[in-house]
Amino acid sequence: AIRELAAMQPVEPRASLTWGPFESLGSERLLLARLLLASGNAREAERVASQLDATEPAIYLMYLRPSLLLRRDAARLLRNDAQAAFYQSRVEGLGDSGPP
Repeated sequence: AIRELAAMQPVEPRASLTWGPFESLGSERLLLARLLLASGNAREAERVASQLDATEPAIYLMYLRPSLLLRRDAARLLRNDAQAAFYQSRVEGLGDSGPP
């Protein structure tokens, strides 16, 4: 599953990705990051999840909180307390918008 998810690329032109909810592959990126973290590859999980911290496509805002929480957990596994605290503060800055 990790290999398949990592190989996925949008097929639409970049301009179409801004507002397209599916072509941006946000849910697939988040799933890939979760699988990487679960398999012990915290550094790669953090890298993949950081892709969801972009201003475009707009749909990525939906994945910001779970992406930050995943990166916080990855930083903890990597024993990077400063980075984990940074991600936690960003989550707290989002306010309470429901479950991740």
